[in-house]
Amino acid sequence: MKLTYKENAIVKIIKIREKFVKIHKDAFSDLLFDVVHCTTRHHYSQANKTVFRYETFDEDLDGRDISIMVESMNGLNLTPIIKPIYAFGFVDTTHLNHVVVFKHPLTKTWFYVRDMSVRSNCDSCEGDNESEISVNEEKTLEKLFTLHFTNDERLELFGDANYLC
Repeated sequence: MKLTYKENAIVKIIKIREKFVKIHKDAFSDLLFDVVHCTTRHHYSQANKTVFRYETFDEDLDGRDISIMVESMNGLNLTPIIKPIYAFGFVDTTHLNHVVVFKHPLTKTWFYVRDMSVRSNCDSCEGDNESEISVNEEKTLEKLFTLHFTNDERLELFGDANYLC
């Protein structure tokens, strides 16, 4: 699955300004695995303990839970994170550190993932882990940037070519 013409144009502007790095599908899964499953030891999944903050402006998409991030929810099993169609993170930005934008392989919608963290309060167990992640979803990349990024963030990414504002 390829990006649309408009999605390619948006990605090219950011790429020209050297503000993002493409993330390989496997690296994407590695990046989100511990956070989504609320695990540091990889013994079992505690995805139900992960604080999952979700926001969208599209009524058709509203109400998603953490299961959208994994291939399947199977009890305590550590199921793989979905493999995105396209994913990138931002580099050398003031406002956008530790942020990932990706296109979901099943829904074909765009996600903006930020505020990812996993903490362990126990050196030998999974029981005291805490995990959180914030996710925004929209049907198009343009809507995602327009509705969920601040003016300063868009200006930093697109510069004078900020036709999204």
